[in-house]
Amino acid sequence: MRQTITSDSDNGTTRRRIPAKRKNTVRAIVRGSAFGFGLSLLLFLAANWTARLRFQTLVNERHRAGERVVLEDFQTAPLPDDQNAATYLERAAKCFELDWRRGWVYYGVSDYELPDEARDTVREILLKHPEILPLLRRADSCDKADWHAKWRSPIIENLDLKFINRQRQLGQILYPYGVDQHELGNDLAALECVEHLLTIARAIDQQPDYASHRAACSFDEYAAQLCLRISLRKLSAHANANVDRGEFNRAAKKLISEFLDDDSRIYRAKQAWLEHRVEMVDGLLNPSVPAVARFADGPLLYWTAGDHMQAYDALLCACQAKRWSDARDEYGRKAVTTKFALFDETCPPLGQLEPQFESMTARHAAALALALRLYADDHNGQYPADLQNLVPRYLVSIPSDPFGGPGATLKYLPGNRPAVYSVSYDGIDSHGDRAASIDPEGGPTLSPWRARDAVFPLGGALLPADKLPKKVIIHTGVAVRVPVKRH
Repeated sequence: MRQTITSDSDNGTTRRRIPAKRKNTVRAIVRGSAFGFGLSLLLFLAANWTARLRFQTLVNERHRAGERVVLEDFQTAPLPDDQNAATYLERAAKCFELDWRRGWVYYGVSDYELPDEARDTVREILLKHPEILPLLRRADSCDKADWHAKWRSPIIENLDLKFINRQRQLGQILYPYGVDQHELGNDLAALECVEHLLTIARAIDQQPDYASHRAACSFDEYAAQLCLRISLRKLSAHANANVDRGEFNRAAKKLISEFLDDDSRIYRAKQAWLEHRVEMVDGLLNPSVPAVARFADGPLLYWTAGDHMQAYDALLCACQAKRWSDARDEYGRKAVTTKFALFDETCPPLGQLEPQFESMTARHAAALALALRLYADDHNGQYPADLQNLVPRYLVSIPSDPFGGPGATLKYLPGNRPAVYSVSYDGIDSHGDRAASIDPEGGPTLSPWRARDAVFPLGGALLPADKLPKKVIIHTGVAVRVPVKRH
């Protein structure tokens, strides 16, 4: 290509003149780049608008269904302290501090005969802090609990759940105290401990969060285990002149009603999963993400947030079922694999609902065990040969088996030390087979869910107290069991 060189005689410079053809080429490239950038920007804005519109549509649909969807939906007016169960529970928990290095504290005593160390420690605490039990009774009288959670974005960094550990410590003294009172013949005080544990479970579950819900399920099971332990009638039962049999019966029937109240538990489980969904969405859209990154990734973030919202629908539907088979079927119908722009993800696994159904089964077993105890009290210590003998005087109907088929109820193993059982996850009646319920690795501990059937014997399935490790070594957040000589 020829170029023309011209000189400027006035200032002594020489200029290279670019041919018109090259100028046109450069202009075309600039115009094309500007057009491409403009088109890309328009497409990006369109994609961003579409993703935001889709997300807002999903939010509006769930709002119309009465669900809590965004962070603002979880803001509630604070409760007055005198009507707040959490206030009394926190005050009770702060009265003492347990040594978590002690084996009975770390592992709990629900699977063991009551060790002398646990009995003496609990008696000493309650003698030194007589205000604990009155505070728990005040908490029992409150229907609502407010743990003063910080509902602000990002949720995962601001939500304080330390109260769960403090309440777990409170439960670690209530269970031994209830067993101790039962062994002394004061079953009314033992039932009061069951009520306290249920109050803790109910209060924790009112903090809508998956971790809180898991902890509440654990407290429900803990209360059910204590109730099973109390339900085995002792010769010394009601021998204490301070125990009124009529009052004991009223307290037992109140607990039976509470144990069989599945609707309130299901409601709280749903609220926990709604919060978990908001937490996942907030992790994508929270204001702490730099504005430039939030703008650049806008379409991806909002599309992903919408996919998260749809993915949780399966679990939200499944958690409202009262039978495991119904939850599994509902989950299978609703579960979807969401295709995000950068990665694939499936909806939360069905296994995350296992604590809910296990605690429901334990509560049903505890209600049935209490009804058996009331029957035995009225029939000179004799338990019924058939569960139908409990209806309608002690139970409106036999409690359902959440792991059985439609219309299935818990099964009964009669005898001097009767037991009730569920068919467990496989749905097959193995006639109370519990051969695999002992876990030699964990302490050892007992779990009805390791066996073919989940068996709940009256009086509890107890290991000797000397099997419980004396102490644990805790370092860097890990507990190591110290070998203990077995006699």
